[in-house]
Amino acid sequence: MIIEKPKRIVKVWIDLGCIPNCGCADTCPAVFKYPDDKDYESNDITSKINGESRIDGITSDNAKEQCELIPEIGIKYYKEIIEAAYGCPVEVIKYTAE
Repeated sequence: MIIEKPKRIVKVWIDLGCIPNCGCADTCPAVFKYPDDKDYESNDITSKINGESRIDGITSDNAKEQCELIPEIGIKYYKEIIEAAYGCPVEVIKYTAE
């Protein structure tokens, strides 16, 4: 019997050029976060990777940190993360998978 290893997104980040479309947060709200009032005040109106889905617990675009997702999140939301990446109109959502 061959047991297939579950697919998992290891890391997901948002490169420069994100626009306030937020389709990713609609597609996978467990991983992607809408900008909040504080973000708008600082003119940082891009989507973020939700800290609750990351090992380090930090909410940011994760471009510099390249922090891994909590493994269970990467498995559970594998398809939704890929859907969000392919649905991004400016193609700035990047990920690594295993």
